[in-house]
Amino acid sequence: MNDPCIQTLHYSVGHAEDVDYDKAHPLIHNTPNFTVRIEDGRCEVTMKTHCATVAAAQAEVEPFLRAWELTAALQFRPGDFELAYERATIIDRNPTPAADINAVAVMKIANVSLSATLSAHVGRSKYPDPPPPGLARDAAVELMFERFRRYRARGTTLADMANFCLTTLELTAEGRNGAAQRFMIARTVLNKLGDLAASKGGSEARKAKGASGVYCR
Repeated sequence: MNDPCIQTLHYSVGHAEDVDYDKAHPLIHNTPNFTVRIEDGRCEVTMKTHCATVAAAQAEVEPFLRAWELTAALQFRPGDFELAYERATIIDRNPTPAADINAVAVMKIANVSLSATLSAHVGRSKYPDPPPPGLARDAAVELMFERFRRYRARGTTLADMANFCLTTLELTAEGRNGAAQRFMIARTVLNKLGDLAASKGGSEARKAKGASGVYCR
């Protein structure tokens, strides 16, 4: 191709085995750089900006898609809504005279097979809402999200997850006061989170005083 341009990125919608979106209405969401359309378990991202490579287009699109997965996981649970890249539709903006001007190249970079079920227990009538503007998944968010996934999979306790997230915020912002300012969370809320993580939980409490229900002296 003389002047390749990524026209569309194609994704498949993945979900847990006991969930389906068979009756979900099509969802269209516009951003300044691309338009997302989800329908019948397929997601098409049509580019508004020029990207000459799949990697460049994905760098533009995937932070938004990963944030979408995060908000869906917090709204429902991890794994209920995931988007897996499949292929790209590429056009040539400057084809050679001998080329078919209507030719469209389809590149299949990855083909991810996602499990599905014909007897899902939960049929959702709509796809999860797109993430709010400005939401992003940085290294700290990834750490906390992974601990949240582990908790939902019964791989750790609520107290452990709460304490891990609190300390991640504190380390990222150099202390609890810094976390309150940087993430716009009231210091009283962070203090309460720390108290609950330390002193509650019964048999699964992080500290002995939470298991006994009284403060050890």
